[in-house]
Amino acid sequence: MTDVVGATALVVSFVAFLVAILQVVQQYAATAYDYRRCSQHTIGSWARHTHRRWIWSEVRFEIMFATPRISLSPRPSPYTMPFPSLEEHIPSKGSKLALRRGQSDASANKADSKDAVAEKEPSLPRAPKPSYKQRQYAYVGQTKSGKRTREWYDVDSRPWFLQSTGTAPEAKCSWLSLLQSTTFSDTSFTITSRQSSFDYMPDGVARPLASMEQRNFLTLMTLYRINWRNRGVDADFSGASDIAEVTTREITNFGRTYRFTLRDRESDDTVVDGDSEDEEVDFDSSPANIFESGIKYYITSERARSAMFNRFELGFATILTHTSEEVLNSLKAAGVDHDAGNFVKDLYDANGGWGPGLAEGVQSWAYASMPKCVDERNDSFKSIYSAISIIACFGEPPIVAMLCNEVDQGLSTPQSHISSWARTYLSSRPAFRELTIPHFKWVCEKFRVNIFHYVVPWSRARSALAGIVALDEELETDLLKKLSDDQRLAFKLEMLNAQVKYQCRVFPEASAAAAAEGKQWWEKLDPIAAQNGQKIVQDIKGHFGGSEECARNVLMNRWMRGALWAIHNSNCCRDGFRELECSLASKWLEDTSTVYIA
Repeated sequence: MTDVVGATALVVSFVAFLVAILQVVQQYAATAYDYRRCSQHTIGSWARHTHRRWIWSEVRFEIMFATPRISLSPRPSPYTMPFPSLEEHIPSKGSKLALRRGQSDASANKADSKDAVAEKEPSLPRAPKPSYKQRQYAYVGQTKSGKRTREWYDVDSRPWFLQSTGTAPEAKCSWLSLLQSTTFSDTSFTITSRQSSFDYMPDGVARPLASMEQRNFLTLMTLYRINWRNRGVDADFSGASDIAEVTTREITNFGRTYRFTLRDRESDDTVVDGDSEDEEVDFDSSPANIFESGIKYYITSERARSAMFNRFELGFATILTHTSEEVLNSLKAAGVDHDAGNFVKDLYDANGGWGPGLAEGVQSWAYASMPKCVDERNDSFKSIYSAISIIACFGEPPIVAMLCNEVDQGLSTPQSHISSWARTYLSSRPAFRELTIPHFKWVCEKFRVNIFHYVVPWSRARSALAGIVALDEELETDLLKKLSDDQRLAFKLEMLNAQVKYQCRVFPEASAAAAAEGKQWWEKLDPIAAQNGQKIVQDIKGHFGGSEECARNVLMNRWMRGALWAIHNSNCCRDGFRELECSLASKWLEDTSTVYIA
């Protein structure tokens, strides 16, 4: 009897054991569908973090996976690195997002430029030491003990998190394409790995989602020249460019997700000039090959980034240009003459956003180098920022010719006082002649209308940056050396007011003067501008003890700076359409809410 009971118990136990095994197998098999959604076919190399985890309390498996949270920040470019003064160390007035760049990293000098260096620490990493060749990507992971780790990568090191080897085109998450597209850019990226469970995926979402801050997502997409539908005023950010297409989808009880579709990459000429045959790029072959193609996208400072969102940080004032009301309010906040502000607003409304006077002020004081798309191989580029309002008379050959004194541009006043002031200014600064005159001569000999309507070679634009920096440094270290910080602020606000007040009417006044004499408006542009220059000198000379000589030198410094700025930050249009015009409002630059990429 005992043997029968024992045998029965053994059989029952064995059956129970088999049932338990089958239940575990069934639980394991039941996760196959979810596991497939997080496999290499869907998320590429990120599948290394996908695994099943046993939950004892629920007697089942759950699927764990990792997706990136993508952050970006500006960093020095190869053409701005030689100029330390272009590094931002003081937040711009009125901007919550002007961050100090270039924080020191104690381990930066120990890092091998070819290898990733992992360092364990409990908090997120600080910004890397600025370098355009090294440490573009920071990968932030998490150990089993919960500690944060960071690893720095160059593009040449082919970081695993950019690779999509093994993905199926119909299943691939679009954020993998977005990650791979970052190799077009030369900004800094922080890729933070975030562990999630498939159990908590929102209803209606079939694949893992990556995330970004709204402002970072819009920055990257705007840098890639996405033409937003309805200028983004409805906050429904969808659009396309020759590089990519962005679509949106509303998910019930969750919110909006974005899908980034990278188009078949065309050849380098197409990116800037749009005239070449198709060329397919294999991201998984080598990210370095994309850089070798010659196309690069740069954002070298937070002030430059803000200009992509119709916000120009001048260091002492903030100019908003998205709407005429923003223009008027920002001019009022800067203390600009009321009548002049309203005149600029009316011109803005009547001319599709154009703002003379305002433009001269921005070109005289804004950050030296706007975000850029550069094709070094073909010596071409375009600047990517909100440029419609910033087409100023500094780009007009008659104005540039007054500063040059070495060309015959058919000036109405070839011996005007502006020409004399420019000659006097440069005669005591021989080094400045080499930084300015060749560019001014080139403009006058090459063009007949505003430089913003022409394609400027990158070699020419790049070399103009040295002159901009030299003029800025001379202003601060020499021309304004006797003024205290408060006095400098008062002077700059006064000069901005004078620039807007007088220069906003330069084109209407030139047209009226030309009509009276039966001439074209550009034939009277230089004498009107010269008169305005004299008025500006009278307005600002009080800041220099009544010295007209000092005021003239400052005026020449800013006018030459504005002319070089127009060359360096050219943004030409094609068939009347300014294709790299950035159309979003500045409020989106402050939107740190999370958006999801499917």
